[in-house]
Amino acid sequence: MLKCLDFNRPDRWNPRHWWCGETTLARAIYNRNRHSFGASRFIENVRKESNSELVHLQKQLIQDICKDKDKVEIKTQSPATQKIKKIIGLKSVLLVLDDVDDKKQLAALTGDISWFAPGSRIIITTRQVGVLGLAGLQEEAI
Repeated sequence: MLKCLDFNRPDRWNPRHWWCGETTLARAIYNRNRHSFGASRFIENVRKESNSELVHLQKQLIQDICKDKDKVEIKTQSPATQKIKKIIGLKSVLLVLDDVDDKKQLAALTGDISWFAPGSRIIITTRQVGVLGLAGLQEEAI
């Protein structure tokens, strides 16, 4: 699995790094590799956490990418998405989204893979592979 992720090749983006898997495996990969990235975030239970508000998850992501200890003052989803778009390409990011069940969650937290800096990796766990297809990922990338 680690060979598939190709962590030693920060010079290119390979969309095959989107896949479905187990939370335990994703956590192990995250813990082993997070220090190799400019920023990292493991967002657990996206399905459950996003029932209240996606903005809360977006704020956490922004704070981790910016390594900002201060509270991010964003109240709605659209400005948060724009802020993520603006900062996510500044450094390589290891992002794990655990238990995704809606394409809106992917849109709010990752936007488009073209936003990410070279060398970034995104790992998604889901019980519904169809969500990845609905998010516009090509079948060979899943």
